Amino acid sequence: MTHDKWEYPELKCEALGIYNNWQFDKRTTSASALFIEDKASGQQLIQDFRKVGLPVRPIEVTKDKLTRVEEVLD
Repeated sequence: MTHDKWEYPELKCEALGIYNNWQFDKRTTSASALFIEDKASGQQLIQDFRKVGLPVRPIEVTKDKLTRVEEVLD
């Protein structure tokens, strides 16, 4: 998980980088999917990643950020 603000091209690059690091780092468990909030730039990321066949799981945003982070960490 990471937290920062990027313009869309950098956001896409960062998300791919994080996914690739988890997929190919033999010291860790591989990522099963990219979990992306289904809001704002996240909607475009979801569409772009699905086009190229990456496993994506949209997260519906219904609560405040702190609650959402805590749910993902469980």
